[in-house]
Formats: sequence, C-alpha cells, structure tokens
Amino acid sequence: MRPVRLKQPLGFTLLEVLLAIGIFALVSTASFGMLQQTLFTHQGFEQKSARLRQLQLAYTTLERDLSQPANRSIRDAFGDTAPPMRSEQADWGQAFEVTVYGRRNPLHKPRSGLQRVRYFFDGKNVVRRGWLRLDQDKAPVYSDQILIQQVRSVWSHRFGKKLLNDLFFHSFSHSLASFGSRAKEN
Repeated sequence: MRPVRLKQPLGFTLLEVLLAIGIFALVSTASFGMLQQTLFTHQGFEQKSARLRQLQLAYTTLERDLSQPANRSIRDAFGDTAPPMRSEQADWGQAFEVTVYGRRNPLHKPRSGLQRVRYFFDGKNVVRRGWLRLDQDKAPVYSDQILIQQVRSVWSHRFGKKLLNDLFFHSFSHSLASFGSRAKEN
C-alpha cells in the first residue's frame, strides 16, 4: 500500500491573519501619531517664522526712517506748523511723526524726496502712515502699512522736548555727514 501524503496548506490560518492585522494597526497608529505631531510642529514653526519676518520688516522700516530724518517742518491739515519730529499720547494710542529722506521715486517724477511718516498703535496693530505730500491740505492723502499685527500692548517713553531735539539733530547731523562722505566717494 502506498503511504498517504497530506497536502500542504495553501493559505494563512485565521490566527495568522488576525495577528498580522493587529501588528499593522499598531504600526499605523504610531505612524499616524508621529505624522500628526510633525504637521503640528511644522504649522507652529511656520507661524513663528511669519511673526519673525513681520518683526524684522517692522524693525528695518523703523530703522530706515529714523536713520534718515530731515530738518523740515510741515503744515498740518489746519495750517499750523508742526516740528520735524513729534510724539503724542492720544485716546486711541501712542504715536510719533517724523519727516524723512528716502521717499521712493521709481518713475523719476519731479518731486520731493521727503516724506512725512507717522507710527502709531491703534489698539491691536502697529501702523506706519505715510503722506504723499509734506504740507497737508484739508483732506490729506496717505497710505497705511500695518507693520505688526495682533499686538497686545506697546511701551513707549515720551521724550522731553530738549532730549527729542538733541536726538533728532544728532541723528540729522550724522545723516548729513554720512551723506557728504557718500557724495565725495562718487
């Protein structure tokens, strides 16, 4: 008589399939958690990076304006003379204005290179306002640029008139000296 040969099993047992599904579920859960944490970290990094870019732009803009003061008084919308630099505390926030060199003129139109700018805190944003003309009429034309958004509070120190003038004229004379040295180089 011939020996009976048993057939080799052709598939997986139920226990093997359940074990494979369980291992797959554990690995998938861990991978999903790591992916979710990575995406959350990336989103937080992007928000902090955008905030840092905004602060750097605000600092650069403020530094550019304060390094180029012009000793030119203006007339406000009421016809009163305003000094080249002034600061004030109002009900709506804190502000300072300055007349600066460096107004852009990409079309090379015949106009002044001076601009009056005002920095102020409106309760939630730090804003830079630039007027198109130094001497303003009854309806002044200006453009606002929000430098820093979602500000909780602003601390400022109100300078005395003498200190403000000393700072302004020191910066003004420094700007003239550096302008003169640049002119000699060219």
